[in-house]
Amino acid sequence: MPGAGGDVSRAGDDGSLALQAQIDHVALLVPGERVKAHRHGVYQVDYVLRGELRFGSPRVTAGMGYFIPDPLYSWTAGDEGAEWIEIHSGLSQTYTEPRAK
Repeated sequence: MPGAGGDVSRAGDDGSLALQAQIDHVALLVPGERVKAHRHGVYQVDYVLRGELRFGSPRVTAGMGYFIPDPLYSWTAGDEGAEWIEIHSGLSQTYTEPRAK
């Protein structure tokens, strides 16, 4: 996905990594565009800045967030497209297969 991102890390008092997140700003301005099913191997929160993302029946509009715990998922941009921020709970990758059980 196109975008610019950064990593945020914070060490715990004992030097261990207490928080690690990857933040990507992703813009998709094409109305009705669908992304193929995938997952990232980490927890994810999408926060919609404008437009709408449709995760099947859930519709997430500007000012709303959506938590994705790491199943395969897909979304479609709304009638006006969408602009959103993705926050991953660590360094993400893209997988097209379900997580092994």
